[in-house]
Amino acid sequence: MPIWKLTPKEKESDRWRASRYTGYAIIRADNEDEARSIAILEFSKPPKRKSAGGETVHSPWLAPHLVKCERLLNSKL
Repeated sequence: MPIWKLTPKEKESDRWRASRYTGYAIIRADNEDEARSIAILEFSKPPKRKSAGGETVHSPWLAPHLVKCERLLNSKL
């Protein structure tokens, strides 16, 4: 199964308030979408937090502009 590295970027985004963790993550998953979903399950806070505009702040882990996701080479274990 492939191993993915998810690297946060644009940490000044309001969406990072919806995550308990803002560092990089190494995740074993079949594909990028699954790796991002695992990160959400592991790191998300409950979606009750509101942004300044009153909207719910969603986890940043699905957003490509906030988290780079790359498959690590030689990760066929």
